[in-house]
Amino acid sequence: LSPVCLGSLRRAASINAEYMGDKLKLMNILMDDIRAYKEFHIIRACRECQFSNGGQFFAAVSGDKIHIYNTYSGEMLAILRGHNQRVRSLYWNIDDSGIVSAGSEGAVYEWDLKTGQRPQEYVNRQCPLNTALCTVDGKIYAAGTSGTLKEIQDCQLEKEPKMGCEVSQLVISHVPERMMFAGMTTGIIRSLKFPLTGDQHDYVVHDSKITRLRITFDDSYIFSAGEDGTITVFEIREKEGRLAKRAKPDQVNWGEETLVTTSDLEDKKQLEIELKNKVDELQLHSEYQIRLREMHYQDTLKEKTDKFNKELHNHKQKYEILRDEKQDMEMEYEERVKIHEDKHAEAVQSAEAAHQSRLMAEVEKYHNLERQLKDEEQAWEESTLARQEKHQEVLEEKNDGYEKMLQQNVKTREAADRAKKTL
Repeated sequence: LSPVCLGSLRRAASINAEYMGDKLKLMNILMDDIRAYKEFHIIRACRECQFSNGGQFFAAVSGDKIHIYNTYSGEMLAILRGHNQRVRSLYWNIDDSGIVSAGSEGAVYEWDLKTGQRPQEYVNRQCPLNTALCTVDGKIYAAGTSGTLKEIQDCQLEKEPKMGCEVSQLVISHVPERMMFAGMTTGIIRSLKFPLTGDQHDYVVHDSKITRLRITFDDSYIFSAGEDGTITVFEIREKEGRLAKRAKPDQVNWGEETLVTTSDLEDKKQLEIELKNKVDELQLHSEYQIRLREMHYQDTLKEKTDKFNKELHNHKQKYEILRDEKQDMEMEYEERVKIHEDKHAEAVQSAEAAHQSRLMAEVEKYHNLERQLKDEEQAWEESTLARQEKHQEVLEEKNDGYEKMLQQNVKTREAADRAKKTL
């Protein structure tokens, strides 16, 4: 069965209270399971239960009665009777000496657990209440269907500010109690500055009634659950946007213990023994396999070593043979190179001698041609001078002849010109 009411988680311990079917159960939160270790058949139709701040007590509602139990022994410490209709809200005061309850008949009571008396009470039959809480200064704040927040002190209604709609849940921050949060049936969470000054802000969270509203121990986060089946988490910041003061991680003593049942522990021990035996068996098997592999590898290594040594010996012999052949070939080629070098030197010497003789012949021929050229040049110059002289003489003779003829012609023309003038 699924829990009808998950009432509360005890602080600093792995215990929770759940109402399942027709009875209330205290459950141990184990490492990987949740198991019941105590049942309370006397409690019927439980819709509200709360652990005390110290965790040593828890209170559970059964109709119009409140049962107080010792968490560790399960002993019933008291039954608080006074409501005549179903109790809807429980709230422990700061020192766990009392508890505040609110009922659907409009009554809110503060109970003293030592005496069983009611130091404060307030009843308004016209306003069924959904939630109530108390502060360190003894004031009680309650809200319900009237759409107002009732501030009660010394059994008198001090203030009644309007909230605008029905309030289903109230929570207040821890000391010094600077903020109050109200969960509405419309799904809105309203943040109220405390003490109440009228400064408030609304946040739309759910689309139906808020059924639970809780704040963390360091006032860092607020959790809400609604009838729409959702759970939301909000980070609490101051109006200016600063984060609320939180305890440093090294100052928070987180529990390191994990609950495990004896049967689970024995099963795990048996499983550990079986696994250990299996590990030992596998270890022996692996060692045997390793030895077989080592023997196989030794045989293979020996075979490979013998084969390698044999091949190495063969290669050494072959190397010696090749080295001897190489030396013989080197000596043979050195002799051949020496012969070719001698032949080449002789050929070079004979070529140089032939070239030298040819060069001397060419030089001598050059000198002869040079002398011949000089002689021919001298003869040509002498011939040229003689021809030039002869040419000059012929030219002078012809010039003299032409001058005489020109003078004769001039005289003839002058005589003709005179004869014409005479005529």
